[in-house]
Amino acid sequence: MSISALSIGASLISALPPALLPTTPSGTLVLGDFVFQDYEIPTKITWGDQQKTHVFSYPGGLRNIESLGSEPLPIRWDGRFQGATAMTRARRLDVLCRSGQSLPLTWGSLSFQVLVTQFKVNQERDWQLPYSIECLVVAAPIGLPSGSLTAAPATVVLGDAETAVGLGSSVNSPTLTAALSVVQQAASAVQVCVTSVASGAGSLGQSTGQLQSALRVASGLAGPVAASADSEIAAIISGGLAGVVSGAVGPANASALLATVSALQQANAARLIQGLLGRMTKNLKEVTS
Repeated sequence: MSISALSIGASLISALPPALLPTTPSGTLVLGDFVFQDYEIPTKITWGDQQKTHVFSYPGGLRNIESLGSEPLPIRWDGRFQGATAMTRARRLDVLCRSGQSLPLTWGSLSFQVLVTQFKVNQERDWQLPYSIECLVVAAPIGLPSGSLTAAPATVVLGDAETAVGLGSSVNSPTLTAALSVVQQAASAVQVCVTSVASGAGSLGQSTGQLQSALRVASGLAGPVAASADSEIAAIISGGLAGVVSGAVGPANASALLATVSALQQANAARLIQGLLGRMTKNLKEVTS
């Protein structure tokens, strides 16, 4: 082959596009101090949120569902260590995962604080090691709306208080309704202290103390209301399907159904209120932290 032919061949090779390598949506993936390279980088990463729920089932197919708020799904991806350094890099990542430490995970505009719960290698050769990894989200992503984690804690507390007051109208308990109004007023006072530049630490401490006291009172009232509604439901359905008795006249059955629906509404509202009060108590700690 002539020199000119070799030159032409070299020029053609140099004109070819670079090898196509997997990339994340951003092209970069970093876990702790480990920077993934080449085929170690996945073509896709699975992440998201799920709504936690608790289902209360009753005889006759009746049930109510309590929403407990959003929860981040585990983050998962697959890749492959390839080449002369494949084993060394896989073992290095394994050591990092076995540390049991919370690590920053970043790609593109997303940044999570995670704990690696599984790192799995399916070794084919010393120089070719497909792997999969799963991470539990410790902290919500930066720049991604995810429930109350991206909102100011005081704002979330006030929003939950307002929601609880709205639910209070569905509960046949004037005492609980009044307690929830006190909670809302105290939460509003905390919000004012947080947003006011003039207010000092003493004023905020007093407001949060009043809110904590109001939350304890309301929580102590919400539990018995839910238990009472459960007892009422049990009493209604003890005679048949949701209180409907075969052969009974229409008005009697209609009354039983209405009573069951009312009791279910009260039980559901009381439990939702309990959940909101619990979340407010936790988020209140973030206000002063």
